[in-house]
Amino acid sequence: MPIPAPHLQDLGTGYLRGRPHKQPLLQPLLDRLAVGANVTDRREFDGHVTTSGVVINDADDVLLIHHLASGRWIQPGAHCEPSDRTLAAAVRREIAEETGITALEPLCGGEPVQIDVHSIEARPDRGEPTHHHIDVRYVFRTRGTPTVTL
Repeated sequence: MPIPAPHLQDLGTGYLRGRPHKQPLLQPLLDRLAVGANVTDRREFDGHVTTSGVVINDADDVLLIHHLASGRWIQPGAHCEPSDRTLAAAVRREIAEETGITALEPLCGGEPVQIDVHSIEARPDRGEPTHHHIDVRYVFRTRGTPTVTL
């Protein structure tokens, strides 16, 4: 069962309360949720939700991972899985899978700090056309000097 649409709608509308100028960016997502689209399915090529987390240690270093497909340094995160029930749980799972870090303290009240919509290039080898990711970003603090296992 995917992340429930009401959870995603609540996150979107809550985010917009403090950022009404982002309405045009997020309206397509809210419209698709209203008609029952499963926007967490990575095969939803009209655009789908991803999640990522900025992880900051006690020295205020930010953890970035080299993304092989894009060649960029980015924060850990990725697509939602059918077993995820919330985006906060999905991002914690992704950070643990990609870095081995599980001791995370949510910052900013555990609410998303940014929702970014960006284009993803077509991957014909995977049967994926050009599409959009609606990336919901969180911020976490990790204490001490965690061991990162990529």
